[in-house]
Amino acid sequence: MEYEYTDLFFEDLIRSYVDDALFVDRPWLEDLIEETLESASTRFVLITGNPGAGKTALMRSEERRVGKECRSR
Repeated sequence: MEYEYTDLFFEDLIRSYVDDALFVDRPWLEDLIEETLESASTRFVLITGNPGAGKTALMRSEERRVGKECRSR
């Protein structure tokens, strides 16, 4: 039986939002996350919000900013 790849996390769609000229960056929030992660006592940051609030887009934007993958699953 063959399975077809399905993008369960809509990564291509999310990237298209983040790469769009109309995407609103939130540098103040990205800076806060980065400052928090720099603390020796912080191991992770939990991002919560309602569906469609932009949690995944925020992580993709942060990936683009820092140049490495952020795990958002």
